[in-house]
Amino acid sequence: MAGQAFDAVLDLYSSDEPVLRQHLTGIGRCTGLSRKLIFPSARAHNGVRQTMQGKTMPKVGMEPIRRRSLVEAAISANHARGSLDITIRDIAVRAGVSQGLAHHYFGSKDALIVSAMRHLLTEYGKQVRVQIGRASTPRERISAIIRASLGREQFKPETVSVWLVFYVHAQESDEAHALLSVYSRRLTSNLVHNLKPLVGARAQTVAEGIASMIDGLYIRKALGSLNTDAAAEQLVEDYVEMQIAGKA
Repeated sequence: MAGQAFDAVLDLYSSDEPVLRQHLTGIGRCTGLSRKLIFPSARAHNGVRQTMQGKTMPKVGMEPIRRRSLVEAAISANHARGSLDITIRDIAVRAGVSQGLAHHYFGSKDALIVSAMRHLLTEYGKQVRVQIGRASTPRERISAIIRASLGREQFKPETVSVWLVFYVHAQESDEAHALLSVYSRRLTSNLVHNLKPLVGARAQTVAEGIASMIDGLYIRKALGSLNTDAAAEQLVEDYVEMQIAGKA
């Protein structure tokens, strides 16, 4: 019986040594086998490590790589299906890891999808910082935020698919809703900070208008319903100029 359990754990967790050791220790407790019987020696353990399915098990430090691989696979699977009608097994297969490993790292499909969205928001944040780093005035920083939000990087097919699905998912998932709220607050806060020297007390209202235009135009452009002759960035810039001039 213990031998069957041992083989099952080797098959399920052959790509993650720390997880394997944890579960084998559990088997020892349940079956009464001593640690020495499960891991007779460092040499024997290394033999198991080297021969499982003909592959060398990754060393400690592989977790961040595996996590990133699963997140990227979730983004790819979501794009291919066009919805959240995917399973954690689908994602694991794309990532080239076991389903058990995916469950171990994320616990559920929802947690993995939220992690995928957090990954995209992190990448978006990097784009904002890069663009802002090139600006020297409040007005230029506002344009930098608009450019980062509606630039080419944000319209990669996989990115668009996840954003559109995430907007819907946020209505059902508290964690996804919270993450989307953080994005909205940061966007508005950055805009308000740079609008104050330009429009004074109206900064919050104008910032909300810019943020709403960014989100709305992103969806329209992503769905292909935006007039191809109208640049999304320019529409927002025109709105900003009108607000600064006090014409709206």
